[in-house]
Order: sequence, then structure tokens, then C-alpha cells
Amino acid sequence: EGAHSSFREEVAMSSTRHFKNINCPLCSSSDYIEIYHQKAVWLDIEYTNVVCKNCGFIFRNPTMDWKEYLQLYKDSNNLLSSSQYVNYEEGSRSNKLRKERLKFLFDNISFNRGTILDVGGGDGFLLDGFDNSVWNKVMVEPGNLAVVAMKKNIEVFRMGVEVFEYSKNFDVIMCMGVLEHLSNPRGIIKKMSKLLSSDGYLLLEVPNSLTPNIKISDFYSFEHIGGFTFNSLDFLLNTKGLKIVSIDKNTQFPILRILAKKDDYLKNKEPKSNYLNIIDIVRKYMYRRKSFENEIKEKLNVVFDTKYRNKIAIYGAGNHTYQVLNVVNFLDKVSCFLDSDLNKQDKQFLGKQVFSPDELEFLDINLVVLSSGNYQDEMYKRIKNFEEQGKIKIVKLYPEGTI
Repeated sequence: EGAHSSFREEVAMSSTRHFKNINCPLCSSSDYIEIYHQKAVWLDIEYTNVVCKNCGFIFRNPTMDWKEYLQLYKDSNNLLSSSQYVNYEEGSRSNKLRKERLKFLFDNISFNRGTILDVGGGDGFLLDGFDNSVWNKVMVEPGNLAVVAMKKNIEVFRMGVEVFEYSKNFDVIMCMGVLEHLSNPRGIIKKMSKLLSSDGYLLLEVPNSLTPNIKISDFYSFEHIGGFTFNSLDFLLNTKGLKIVSIDKNTQFPILRILAKKDDYLKNKEPKSNYLNIIDIVRKYMYRRKSFENEIKEKLNVVFDTKYRNKIAIYGAGNHTYQVLNVVNFLDKVSCFLDSDLNKQDKQFLGKQVFSPDELEFLDINLVVLSSGNYQDEMYKRIKNFEEQGKIKIVKLYPEGTI
């Protein structure tokens, strides 16, 4: 515990944040129960998730004002998902995810041209998959990645969708991995429904709170201030005149991916709350995650071997590494970090130099710890030749193929 405490002191931040209690953002009920409490160690913020007994929606409570969340996302040093380096090469996780999304969309819509809006589209990678000659591409993105998208054939609005207006409606609106980050999902769905044409499609994707995967980077993370199940998502869409018309049953990832359309004859349903099931799933998740932390500790015992002293590198200079070091604090044994992000290279992270993985052959390193769940396989592929040549030992924290 002493090692953990000292690391937390290292990363503590002095910013004062304001939290307030709220009712359920989906159904306005005040009847909820606490299910999860955790700490985002890299931000020094403790947070609590509750589940609504009425509709089964998981939400942050107490919560910060949305302007404070937005300020975190705009901070280039926030280490949140909006600032993560992403590999788009063929065969990468992100490339596979884009192919999945596009296949599901085009297998289920009746046209292949029109005007498309990507809500929270980052650097525009998903829109890159649409033919410029037949698609008019628009994107709403408040974060720093909007600068990259502006260099493409995309009309970019650097703002939140809640204040976005456009001269005509959209044939397709995409909102992928965004809704769970927002404090007002009901208002956002209402706005997207207003922007959607009468025959248009909403492509929506959120993590599935009933199928949490076990990683050091928490599934019920600080960033995810809302947690959906199919029932709660269906209820939310229904309240704003949208009906789910297709569900992707071939996802490789623990997500809900659906297509919805406007339905003028839709009658509001009563929410189907499965909150007791959610409580049980979250409890099992916490138990399994604790067991996984013990497995990580065993795998990291090797860093205390004296033959690796001061010859250890961690591949991954981000919040996943903060969380790993919070489980086993071996920062004093680390010589440097490796990271594929050009913006991090030649800079300091936790007081150590960050190098490109390609520079490994010039470094006095003989042990590399891969610090990522989603991108571990891509990291390993990039440096595996050093292990095959007997120059280094590579420590993987997750089974191969982890997604």
C-alpha cells in the first residue's frame, strides 16, 4: 500500500473541482443506487457511478459541471482517449473497427450517397471511408483532433453538437463512442433527431455495460459518465421519436451498435429496468478485475530481477501506464518510455525520456513492458524482432488478441 500511496502523491493535481448530485439524465428519476467507486489516478479524481432503478441507466453521481469535463478534453495533456495516438494501418484495431462500422451501415441502408454528419468524429478517420464524389461530409468535433479533420475534404464545426445548426437535414448521422462521454444524452439525441431527415439513419455505438471486459484501464472509466444497456438505449431513442431498426450482432468488441430511424407513430414505452442484473454484473466485474490485478502483479515480478535494473522501458506513455504503476509501482526501475505518438517523443513522461519504438536498438534496454490493452498486439508487432533476435525480453500484460 505504501508504494501505491507514494505513486498517487506523485500524480496528485491541485485543481479544485465541483461536484453536484443529479437525477437520472434519461428518465429524471431520483431513485438510484451506488454501484461503483473508483479513482482516475492520472487526474487525481475519485468518481462514483450509480444505476437508476427506474430505467437501468448507469450515470456519474455526483457529477462535475459539463464545462469542467469539456475543459479536461481540451487540455492537450489530459491523457484521455481524445489525446491517444491511434494506428490506422491495415490490420490495426482502428482499421478493423472502421471496416465493421461501414459494413454494418451499408448492409442495412437503402442508398449509397447523400449528406453525412459525424458527431464527435475526431480526426475524420471514419469519414475517410466515404467516397468524396457521392457524400457531402460534415463533422462536429470540439476537441483538438478537429484540426486534423480540417485538412481533409470535410466541413468541420469545432463545437458541441448541442449548439450545432445546419442549413439542411442529414441522410446519415453517426455518433460512435461519444454518447457515453456526454452529460446530457437526452438532449443530444433530441438534437440529432432534429437534424436527421425523415428517411435518414442514425448510426450509434456505445459500450455495452452488460459485457464489461477486464483490463487495467477501467471499463467503467472516468470518461464514461453514462453507461448503456440495450434497454436503456432503446428507451432513450424512443423518447425522441427514434426506433431501432437494426442491431449489429457481429461486433468483435464489447459494444452496442445500432441503426435507428424516425418513426412518427412511435408510442413512448415504459422503461424496462434491469438494474438488479446490472448490479450483479458490476459486482462480478469488480471481483474479476481485482483477480486480474493480482495476475498483473505476478507478471510484473520480473521487473524486480536485479539483472534488469535500470534497463527497463515501458511502451506506452499514457493513462494506462498510470494505472499499471498504481497496481505495481516500479517507476524507479524504469529507464525510459517508448511511444508511437510523435507528439510525445523527445519529451518527458513521469520524469523519464520518451523515445520512438524504432530507437530501441540504440537504447541500453533489455526488458520492455507493453502497457496497453487495446493496442498490445500492435505494440508487440512493432518491436518483436528485438525479442526474436534475443536482444530484449517483452512482457505482455494481456492475453494475445485482447480487444
